[in-house]
Amino acid sequence: MNIHRHASRPSHQSALELPATLAMMKSTSSEMKMPVTMASCCREPQPPAEFGGGDLCDVGGGDHRGDTDAEPADDPEQHQYPEVWCQAGTERRHEEQDRGDPHDHQPADVVGNPAGQQYRMNSALGHYPKPVVAVMAGITLGGGVGISAHSSDRIVTEDSQVGMPETAIGLSPDVGALYLLSRAPGESGTHAALTGARFGRADAIAAGLADHFLPAAALPDLVTTLRTGVLPAFDPPAAPPPAELAAHRAWIDECYAGGDVAAILVALRARPEPAARAAADALDMMSPTALKVTLRAIRQAKSLSLDEVLDQDLRVGSRFLLHPDLAEGIRAQIIHKDRRPRWNPARLDEVTEADVDAYFAPLG
Repeated sequence: MNIHRHASRPSHQSALELPATLAMMKSTSSEMKMPVTMASCCREPQPPAEFGGGDLCDVGGGDHRGDTDAEPADDPEQHQYPEVWCQAGTERRHEEQDRGDPHDHQPADVVGNPAGQQYRMNSALGHYPKPVVAVMAGITLGGGVGISAHSSDRIVTEDSQVGMPETAIGLSPDVGALYLLSRAPGESGTHAALTGARFGRADAIAAGLADHFLPAAALPDLVTTLRTGVLPAFDPPAAPPPAELAAHRAWIDECYAGGDVAAILVALRARPEPAARAAADALDMMSPTALKVTLRAIRQAKSLSLDEVLDQDLRVGSRFLLHPDLAEGIRAQIIHKDRRPRWNPARLDEVTEADVDAYFAPLG
């Protein structure tokens, strides 16, 4: 049996003081029956009420924290497709809170920050010694990427769309996604981090965000197998269609090189490809602060471990909570949906290097 492991998976203990265990299914054989859990990323925009309207939720069915050998649910219908919900509800509540002073970079209660708990979970998934199977069916964005893309066996289906759209709401990609995107081929990860571009099934595999393509019709059989505690062999894999993003690598790799967002925009505008100009149009709509911080963050992430990226995410994200662009982006994209955010500052040249530096300063 071929049990996939990330080639660059970090092996050191998390600096985030992880909980010791995650919810896992029990197995009885050390060879063919492997403990697994299953996460299916959200297809529908209405989270169950018990998950608080959009906060982080159940992984693998039921609350088995602290029990590495938790039994599967007795009811075969319960959690057949355990749902993983992203953070739209949390973002909506944030927009209703005080925005704070954008120049006051002293975050509030970092210890009690739900993001810190979320990042511990992301790190635990990346470090977990037993197989974790994630089905990235349908739209998998933001927090959904964090709960699936750090797993050991990541599956995409025909309709999978994977991405990090944070810059559109005045935020930087977090949940350790930049650890993966910074290691994607060429500058495809930079393109996705800045524009929020989504990876289809083949592109997600090519970018290192997924491992296996499985037709959606085969998911019920997969779930049945996983419920027995058996991790099935995924080879020989079903072949997805060719990656679409590969055809654009020439202009992506050329335009996104370097560390200057303004230079990236100029390069994109100078290219003859319509897709390059569309990328420039997309960047024009994003928060200038988020773009500059994200570019710095992904460049740094390439030389960091997963846990170090998550530490960076906590520092950066805590500062964004105090910046007016986050509340404004949530208003424009999620609440009023007028798609007309009023960013502050409104121009790239108004965001100074000192402003960007402040996002990466140690918390204290």
